[in-house]
Amino acid sequence: MSGKRTLSLAAVAGIASGLHGAMTPMAWVDSAHVAMRYARRISDDGTVQLLGQTAPVEAFANPLWTAYLSILGVLGVHELRVQPVLGPLLFALVVIAAVLWVSRARDSLSSGAFAGLLAASPVLAVAARSGSDDLFVALFVVTSAWGCARNARWSVVPLVGLALCGVLPFLMALGLAAARSRRALGSVVGAGIILTALRVLIFGTPLPHAGLRVLQGGDLSALLGAASLVPMSIGLGLIGLAFVWRSTDATWPLAWPVGLGLLGAGMNGSDPNDFARAL
Repeated sequence: MSGKRTLSLAAVAGIASGLHGAMTPMAWVDSAHVAMRYARRISDDGTVQLLGQTAPVEAFANPLWTAYLSILGVLGVHELRVQPVLGPLLFALVVIAAVLWVSRARDSLSSGAFAGLLAASPVLAVAARSGSDDLFVALFVVTSAWGCARNARWSVVPLVGLALCGVLPFLMALGLAAARSRRALGSVVGAGIILTALRVLIFGTPLPHAGLRVLQGGDLSALLGAASLVPMSIGLGLIGLAFVWRSTDATWPLAWPVGLGLLGAGMNGSDPNDFARAL
């Protein structure tokens, strides 16, 4: 598809997805409240220790997202009030990045169908209204995978961002960087070392408390329970992934994060009826 058509399609899809996300009802998840509580304590009181804690515990799952919300708080922007705007904005950015990536390699008809399905995705719309940290990670996933597929130098930046977003995102970044280059792998490993050093300095432990809790629920019944709740849009995405399986420049950057994401959903889905956690 030509450059002008690609930009036009991405712009329309971004606006439509942003509006879709803004009109979706709020659906807060516990992890969002935890991150915002830490961000409020950091920005207001300069401490990572919540009320009632005798020692600081890293109970948030996404360090970079929590740090981002803390910076907003220091600047006087309340993290709770900014969510109704930030969520749809991240939704639009994820869709725009994905559409720009796909449209450069596909014809107008398939790119238009892809953009429409993505902008109408109920999964992304709910993520935009459930605390936005999932879309924050998704933006790094899409841009990292796109950059790795194109062997672009700038791919190191989203890879490092992904590495700072928690346990599963770090594994995603590690796999993508290993297939990308030694420089990218070194940057991701370096980011992990820096984050570990900060964790030891602040929390007195090298291991992420909340991140490792993800692994505690990993069993076959939980994975099957989560698989039964996989939304239709993710199923369509997996079918699309199967169609591009022979495309060597796109398979790994797409398959690795998707596979780890589904595995993480299974490990989080300890309750077969808990759709929000499996999501």
